[in-house]
Amino acid sequence: MLKKLSTYFFLLAGILILSQHMQCTSEKDVADTGFRNLAPGVKYVGKETCGSCHVENHQGFLQTGMGQSIDTVSWHKSAAKAALEGNLYDTVLDLHYQAEWRGEELWLQEYRMREGDTLHDRWVRASFIIGSGQHTNSHLWMHNGYVHQMPFTYYTQEGRLDFPPGFEGGKNTRFSRPIGLECMSCHNAKPDLVLGSTNKFEHVPQGIDCERCHGPGEIHVKEKLAGIFVDTATQTDYSIVNPRKLPFDLQFEICQRCHLQGNAVLKEGKSFQDFKPGMYLKEVMDVYTPRYSDSDVNFIMASHVDRLKSSACFLESKQNLNCFTCHNPHVSVLKTERAVFNKKCGSCHQQDKCTELESLRLEKNDDCVSCHMPKSGSIDIPHVSVTDHKIGIHKEKEDIQAKREFVQLVAVNNPRTSNRSRALAFLQQYERFEPDVQFLDSAYVYWQNMNQQQEAFLHVGVLYHYLREEHKQLRTLLHAYADEELSNWLNQVTYDNEDSWTAYRIAQSLDALEDDQALKYYQLASKLAPFQLDFRNKLAVSYLRQNQISEAEAELNFILKEFPYHVEALNNRAYLNSMRGNIAQAEKDYLKAIELDPDYLRARFALVGLYINEGKSKLALKQLDDLVYLQPDNQQVIQAYHSLKEEINE
Repeated sequence: MLKKLSTYFFLLAGILILSQHMQCTSEKDVADTGFRNLAPGVKYVGKETCGSCHVENHQGFLQTGMGQSIDTVSWHKSAAKAALEGNLYDTVLDLHYQAEWRGEELWLQEYRMREGDTLHDRWVRASFIIGSGQHTNSHLWMHNGYVHQMPFTYYTQEGRLDFPPGFEGGKNTRFSRPIGLECMSCHNAKPDLVLGSTNKFEHVPQGIDCERCHGPGEIHVKEKLAGIFVDTATQTDYSIVNPRKLPFDLQFEICQRCHLQGNAVLKEGKSFQDFKPGMYLKEVMDVYTPRYSDSDVNFIMASHVDRLKSSACFLESKQNLNCFTCHNPHVSVLKTERAVFNKKCGSCHQQDKCTELESLRLEKNDDCVSCHMPKSGSIDIPHVSVTDHKIGIHKEKEDIQAKREFVQLVAVNNPRTSNRSRALAFLQQYERFEPDVQFLDSAYVYWQNMNQQQEAFLHVGVLYHYLREEHKQLRTLLHAYADEELSNWLNQVTYDNEDSWTAYRIAQSLDALEDDQALKYYQLASKLAPFQLDFRNKLAVSYLRQNQISEAEAELNFILKEFPYHVEALNNRAYLNSMRGNIAQAEKDYLKAIELDPDYLRARFALVGLYINEGKSKLALKQLDDLVYLQPDNQQVIQAYHSLKEEINE
């Protein structure tokens, strides 16, 4: 009976998949617009070059939210200024944060107090302010190209200093959250990510620029300098993309590259840098959004395109309504009169036919937007109010009593997604957003419908078993392929590090099984992503376990030369040096690790042992005293503290 039910549900899943693939089969998969600057190899020239001719548009764009999306830290750029001096306290981690301006430099102090004494004190200088300040200013710090987010954000609409989204409720990752290409590529022009890394950049541009919407400008500039001009009043200049000359659907694609936030699944071989205006976004990625029972009133901040496409106005416009209908991308929305937007409404809807009470219309000054596109809080970013781009008649939130229940995962930009895409979407939804086991169950169905002889089947299967912590099943999957086949598949250095991540996950599972083959896959992961420092740290540990001391030392030294703030690498190098009898260096590394992370207990316990072995009882007692404070319920720590204290007093 169970077998029959299982077969039924698999067949049902197959029917659903088939029906999905039969939708909209007439829709094009690849755009062909005729714009010559979309050809491979055409170079970007930078917004300053564009501004030398297009002065008015250039200057106007610099004042928009896009033009101010990221910049190096300065007093002028900051929306917070003196407000950053407020104290921010993490009640879960017992950590205080205090920002301080030192001229044009912005520093953040992280500290912990105990009975008037400072137990921990760390200062980090901010490198970038991310966000235009219309809603928020968040802060990033960079060392040797490695970019991480800092644990403080200024929410401008409420004038409030608080933690960034995702740092609340005990999830404060402090200074260690990496900022990768997905985030960085939407907040500026063409960030130069170092291949084989997650968050190391050679160059971080300052804000989104002209070529994000017009494409690379090399051909256009060369032709104009050569005196080749086109009368754009009567003809299209195909040397560079003019978004208004694109078909309606491709105009939308430009905006939804960044204004369709969600669970993005890259196509095989693609990166977040590959989209150009004039392309379909689905050529690069599928963007999934979960639908809930209350999705009509709860939505994420950057969901403008998704919300607009669900509007009755859009559906009935016969493709005569898109972002450009109301927005001039060269002019800040803050400098656009409200009448401009209401006039757009009036072009289809006569205001004298509005059915709302006249008294309410007068109260709202006949402002269509405030009633039909009300401001609302987003579910992903606190303390912000955003314009809901679902145009319609909105109920008051207190009139809605819907329970938040998951309904489905929808690829907003592509109705014909592959089994690989949907499997990864569910796995990523589980790993990054909601650890609900139903997403793993759904992923399994789509994975099983993939071609088992393709590399993608391996990637998805490894991730599935890894998230399930099914280490034996992962090893069994691995054994289904010959070594030569695996070597041909896991050998690419790419911006998304897909092959490297698969090798790393294999290594982790083999490690959990105490399988010596883990070393081989840690080596492969580090070879394919040499600047993914966590991989190299695991490789160093694997070397230590197999008593390959010099190899382990080389890896740890590489990590700490690249990024001296890697706490685990400091701890591991300290352990290695203590084994070798280099006590002074071991002590230095342990203390540095604790200075960076006061809650890194491995370093504290190891340092206690080192001090006791060296006869430095008072220093050991100090570390035990801190451990008692950090772990008040740990009876072994408490007993060790009192025993050592009595021994010293004797």
